[in-house]
Amino acid sequence: MDWQIIWLEATGSTNDELHRLALQGAPAGTVIVADSQSSGRGRRGNTWVAPPGKCLLCSILLRPEFAMDCWPRLTHAASLAMAQTLESLGLQAQIKWPNDVYIAGRKICGILLETFTSTGGGFVVLGFGLNVNVSSEEWPQNLATPATSVSLETGELAHRESILDNFLQHFEKVWPGVHQHFSSILEAIETRSFLTGHRISLNIHGHVESGTACGLTPNGGLLFEDSQGVRREIFTADTIRRVDG
Repeated sequence: MDWQIIWLEATGSTNDELHRLALQGAPAGTVIVADSQSSGRGRRGNTWVAPPGKCLLCSILLRPEFAMDCWPRLTHAASLAMAQTLESLGLQAQIKWPNDVYIAGRKICGILLETFTSTGGGFVVLGFGLNVNVSSEEWPQNLATPATSVSLETGELAHRESILDNFLQHFEKVWPGVHQHFSSILEAIETRSFLTGHRISLNIHGHVESGTACGLTPNGGLLFEDSQGVRREIFTADTIRRVDG
């Protein structure tokens, strides 16, 4: 992939900015990175807190040639590539299905995949926010999920440019496999799972239930066993929390 990286001092949202460029014909491999964004968001419109210059706020444009029903799997590929990137820094990363990466029980990265169709063909905007040099004092006190950063975990300030280059190298090796080698990606995610084998709480459209995360399904969903011992495949949930520590 010929990555074309555009660094911005500030933007509303890197995903929105890249979506605009994609509609204008930007090629696959275009990457938007911002020092700060005023309208950053996660899944389901949740706000992403990112102190200026302290996070890696990035969106990547892809124009996959394989079937669109495989495109959501790119979230899995990005999660795995980010975990591998953090592991190369000496950290032990875990992947919280479907789109978060954790270190020592704390969230360090969130991923947001958006797919679009257009007259010129469909495309994918893959965004992520990675906490790089954020100190513990810079997060709001009311964060729903405990957070951490690369510098907090390593004890050293990290270079965002180096981490981005590292991630793109890992991602380039992983993402083409979502079409034909998805099982290998799932196996690699399972070895890093934050949920598998743990008691969890699911909130799906306001309905909350507890059970056990039993692993991933061949389609990339979450295999959930409810309190009655009934197993089913989960593809989406408003919130997922581990309740056994």
